[in-house]
Amino acid sequence: MVHRLYTLPFVLTATVGCGSGPTGPVVAQQTAPTESKVVNMHVVAQPDTGPPADAGLPAQVDAPKLACSDTAAPAAAPAPEPTYFCARPDGVRDGPFVSLFPDGTVAIEGSYKAGKLDGVWTRHFPGGNVAETGAYVGGLKDGTWTQKKISGDAIGEYKLKLGTGTEKQWFDDGPLYRERTLAHGVSYGPIKFYDHDGTLVVAAKLYGNRYDGPKAVGGKNALRIEETFTNGVRHDARQIWQFWLLVVEENYDDKGKLDGAYTIWRDKKIPRVQGTYDHGKRTGTWSWFDHYNNKEREGDFADGKKTGAWFEWTENKLTFSGTYTDGKPDGDFVYYDNRGTELGRFTIKDGTGTMITYHPNKKPATKQQIVNGDMEGVYQELTTRGKVVVEGHYYADHKNGSWKEWTELGVPILDQHWRGGKLDGVVKKFDNGKVVELATYKRGKADGMYQELRDGKPSLTGQFTDDKRTGTWTTYDPDGAVVVTATYKNGVLDGPWKQIASGVVTEGAMTAGRRSGIWTRTERGGTAQQTTYKLL
Repeated sequence: MVHRLYTLPFVLTATVGCGSGPTGPVVAQQTAPTESKVVNMHVVAQPDTGPPADAGLPAQVDAPKLACSDTAAPAAAPAPEPTYFCARPDGVRDGPFVSLFPDGTVAIEGSYKAGKLDGVWTRHFPGGNVAETGAYVGGLKDGTWTQKKISGDAIGEYKLKLGTGTEKQWFDDGPLYRERTLAHGVSYGPIKFYDHDGTLVVAAKLYGNRYDGPKAVGGKNALRIEETFTNGVRHDARQIWQFWLLVVEENYDDKGKLDGAYTIWRDKKIPRVQGTYDHGKRTGTWSWFDHYNNKEREGDFADGKKTGAWFEWTENKLTFSGTYTDGKPDGDFVYYDNRGTELGRFTIKDGTGTMITYHPNKKPATKQQIVNGDMEGVYQELTTRGKVVVEGHYYADHKNGSWKEWTELGVPILDQHWRGGKLDGVVKKFDNGKVVELATYKRGKADGMYQELRDGKPSLTGQFTDDKRTGTWTTYDPDGAVVVTATYKNGVLDGPWKQIASGVVTEGAMTAGRRSGIWTRTERGGTAQQTTYKLL
């Protein structure tokens, strides 16, 4: 087979010319994305242009040289991943590859065969020393794998046969970090993780992506979880410790649903929450407690729904009472201050009415219309003087329709539109009553025009598609002059790019987040420098 030696991305040409440059200083609002440096860095040409502007062109560097076959060509992974590889015309990796550290030195090197790792594989320390060596066959580790210290001394080794055996990994200075049993490259049996001092921090049995048997994670001096699985399903007791304190005790049935006693602890003697589950649903009396073991809230559940009388206390003073039927508010609801004085009351019948909370001066703090137990209709937040500062609408327990916020003086803060609990439509944000951000949403994702404003003038404009930047985005200075134009595709810089900083113009094109083609930097006096970036 014929192999060709390629040099990947960058070839520099420099040209200097004269012409009319942009006049007047312009404040830069955005800088060009930086390129990942590559191996064997050296400057091919570097004209004396003085201190670089924000988007100054980087010095030329050589990329890794890859010996691709005659059926493959060099390619670069999308930015910012610093990986270069040989790829067939259909995009499948085939041949050598390298991944780089930020300083351009090799981090990992190896090779692919028909899209799977195959052949010698080497990991390096920053600076070049070998950290780990081994080999793959058809995407599976095979043979002897060795890990070394930065000094070159061996730490340990293990052997696998086509991804089967016990794999080990050590901390760079020697102690064992992980060991696990593999079968054809997949975890199949015991897996253990250790702290640097040798403390066992994870012990479990993993079969593919399913745990089976006891599993313990962490240490009680920090965070520890103990639980049991069968064929990937959690069951029986589960306990969580934090700093030697048991903080959660819970139980699960054989289908992985909470079942039985449930407690969250404040300390060794005082619970935070206590209750019971019945196959995933809350049942019986549930209680919440403060730091002094005083009840803060209590009520009953039946089949996972609130039922009967519910109460809330503050420092043993009753502050709320209400009744529920089948999970719906049903009856009288009363709020009190911490001296027992009634602040306000209302009545809900079979889950339909208006729920109200109160300020200490007995004025309503919130109002929420509910229908058949669901939030439906107008929602309001009010000040102690009765001024509405938040107003919106619910439908079937989800935000729906217009939502607005104001200051107490009626100055707008936020204007949104919701549909089915997701933002849908134009969203406006205000500062001192002036619009500072405009965005369009569709089904909860930014989709459509986007604009940021400064004193009524655009400072950033663009558009989104499916929550990703797309098309041309433009940044403006305080005077309204354009300082950056950038093109996006699926949220990644791709297409023409231009910046004006202190009168210096830098422009070129991006491909998949990386500079490509000819980039030009034109000084205020008209002197130009060109740099050519070849990504393939």
